[in-house]
Amino acid sequence: MLNDAIIFLAAAVISVPLLQRLGFGSILGYLFAGILIGPWGLALIEDVVQVLKFSELGIVLLLFIIGLELTPNRLRLFRRSIFVLGGGQVLLCALPLLLIAEYLNLPHEQALVIAFGLALSSTAFAVQLLSEQRLLNTQAGRKAFSILLFQDLAVVPMLAVLPLLGGRLEHPFDWPGLGIALVTIVSLFIIGRPLINPLFRFIALTRSAEIFTAATLLFVFGLAAMVHSLGLSMALGAFLAGILLAESEYRHQIEAEIQPFRGLLMGLFFIAVGMSINTALLMTQPLLMLGIVILFMTLKALLIWLVSYRYTGHGENSLLIAGVLAQGGEFAFVIFGIAQSESLLPESTVETLILAVCLSMVLTPLCFRLFQQLARKSARPTTIDSLDVNEEEQSAPVIIAGFGRVGQIVGKVLAIKDIPYTAIDMHPEQIQLAAQQGHRILYGDPCKTELLRAAGAEKAELIVITLADPEESICAIEQILTHFPHLRMIARARNRQHVRQLIAYDIDFFTRETFESSLLMGEKALELLGFDSHQRREAIQDFRQQDTDQLLAPIRQLTRAEMESPK
Repeated sequence: MLNDAIIFLAAAVISVPLLQRLGFGSILGYLFAGILIGPWGLALIEDVVQVLKFSELGIVLLLFIIGLELTPNRLRLFRRSIFVLGGGQVLLCALPLLLIAEYLNLPHEQALVIAFGLALSSTAFAVQLLSEQRLLNTQAGRKAFSILLFQDLAVVPMLAVLPLLGGRLEHPFDWPGLGIALVTIVSLFIIGRPLINPLFRFIALTRSAEIFTAATLLFVFGLAAMVHSLGLSMALGAFLAGILLAESEYRHQIEAEIQPFRGLLMGLFFIAVGMSINTALLMTQPLLMLGIVILFMTLKALLIWLVSYRYTGHGENSLLIAGVLAQGGEFAFVIFGIAQSESLLPESTVETLILAVCLSMVLTPLCFRLFQQLARKSARPTTIDSLDVNEEEQSAPVIIAGFGRVGQIVGKVLAIKDIPYTAIDMHPEQIQLAAQQGHRILYGDPCKTELLRAAGAEKAELIVITLADPEESICAIEQILTHFPHLRMIARARNRQHVRQLIAYDIDFFTRETFESSLLMGEKALELLGFDSHQRREAIQDFRQQDTDQLLAPIRQLTRAEMESPK
């Protein structure tokens, strides 16, 4: 097991950065790593089936994240684009592919699975391309994202139907079993939704990040296993778990904790898919494979352009959407793999389809550049590069990291001037109190980049760090300087050592929590002892200067030592 783990890690560490530098993205890097170490490559690992079974946990977590993102606000914001544009794309692309499969005399179940699998696009690939080209927040980028979101949603019922389709080939349809499953799921939502926040609040009171992560994984995998025991897919159970937690106070921290596991397991899944790619098929039948890829990509791009143009009325934006979504998607691997395990598709057909999807991913950067050039030739600047203001999510200009007694006072000062803010705190009591008062507050660790991003750090102007723990404060500052350097920072200093660290990081402003109040009491003591205002101000000013000199002395000595160093 240790040797296999080393092989997987080494293949990923070598292949993924190399393919990314060449402009092909991380997914192709994982696929190439799988081809390299798999039975069709160096044959370092040959048990592809077991690796695929374990790596399906990555798909489970991916569906959980998708469910977690489906908050009512997001659905309300994109509802028309998601269901009209996204639904039209899936149906319009699947229908001709279904007719072609039927024309080739494939069984109805096989034709349906193939058509639907090829109609899907790669969310990871498309988002990466749009992000690299800075098109993600344009009208074209948002419409493409809406289509991808609908595709992700459409995968859920398809994964649930696959075992049923497989059963229909040999056994009568189990209507009572389906009824029991639906009643169980509905009951789970009715009973479980009110218990989610109290349950995670109880876990969060332990102040243990490890227990919080373990509880989240237990909830996801436990619900996935329960739904699977009812005859439905584990991915559907994970998706339902995400929906249950979508409105939870702890959603953003849950997402931040799950992301590393999801990323590793998804990488392992793509490596396993790469191991199962029959490269000999490309060598023996190159014209057939290229013909399949070019046919379904051309057909798909044309139909996506058509439905996008019908919906948006902008030909240039529609070209960008078509160019970025013409490839096959990662969920095609899942659907075809499950279809093979359910005896819906023969192994030879699955090998051909998986190879075709992989080749379409390889051709995607070239395809996108071609469509991008076509779009630029006919583009009006306002249609491609302008933001869709009506759909742009608003974010608060200020983030308060730490919502204890200091953070709450800062928030009240901002509220007096009607300045919106987003707070982050690790204490469940503060989360509950702030939620009752109507403030937007996220549960989690401000040191986590994903949580800062969820709080709107990319668009905010200022962050006020009121964390009591100096180590947590410095950790948050380092994350901000690395990932969000545009943010101005105000920090609360706990002690003198903390002050020196804040000075070294050159933040905009800091204040010591007891310093000013102590000076105020000292000045008042002098007043009661009979000193006039000039003498009091002079004493306070002298102390400030002495204290500042003492604070800066170690830093100045370090600077002189660095200047005198031979280096």
